[in-house]
Amino acid sequence: MLASCVIFLKVNDEVLVPPSMGQVLHAFFLDGVRTLNPGLAEELHGSVPIKPFTVSPLWGRVTFEDNRWRLFPGEDYNFRITSIDPQLSHWLLDSWARSLPNEINLAGAGFKVIGYTLESSKHPWAGSTSYEEIYSSVVSRPRVPGRVSIEFYSPTTFRSRGSNYPLPDPQKVFLNLLQKWNYYSPVNLGDNFIEFIEENVFPSSYKIQTRIMHFNNYKQVGFTGTCSFSIRRQSEDIMTRVMHMLAEYSFYAGVGYKTTMGMGQGRAVLCLSW
Repeated sequence: MLASCVIFLKVNDEVLVPPSMGQVLHAFFLDGVRTLNPGLAEELHGSVPIKPFTVSPLWGRVTFEDNRWRLFPGEDYNFRITSIDPQLSHWLLDSWARSLPNEINLAGAGFKVIGYTLESSKHPWAGSTSYEEIYSSVVSRPRVPGRVSIEFYSPTTFRSRGSNYPLPDPQKVFLNLLQKWNYYSPVNLGDNFIEFIEENVFPSSYKIQTRIMHFNNYKQVGFTGTCSFSIRRQSEDIMTRVMHMLAEYSFYAGVGYKTTMGMGQGRAVLCLSW
């Protein structure tokens, strides 16, 4: 199972919190895992070469004041944890989510935990599926468009030669997704796709902007917005279908750098028409 678990919150009082809430939520998640399963927490924190989870920023109404976020009582806030490891996904639902207390403290702010969901009908960023379901749903379609679009919802960037690369380069986007897919999926997509991307995939339309992601002691520059990627050799049907699989996978896998601390939240969307 692939899982995207959205947690619903309300803040107790009007309060200021640091803008590095992606990092705060990352620590909160791992602390909860450590309490329930210390061995799993150690594995997630350090030894896994490709992290099997993402953590979103805190979503909801905020105002930015003196390098802090002001939160408001009565407003709805939420965040999500995703998993691309089937075993972790089941544990996330069966153990972690069910052990959430009625109230939690995040960066000095008290929150009521209203509930959680994996149902997309209850929140657009919640959901569950499997590698086999993504694969089968794309393969079974009579035809697929020669273009895919991804919405990069939180600041997204890539590491290249020790520096940030805050642009939706198709090689970086789809190679990042392919590596995660092949590491955790029972349906391996192979490596031939890499050369195909280099020669045949290009950004055909986009609306993106630069945004800053805050961390405790530093900032990262990323981009948000939507980008469509077109395939030059549309006769390569299987490669085009792999593109669509990976675009749908981005909803659970995240894209790029620091996806466990709020960056790179993405999802496939309808192809841009402009």
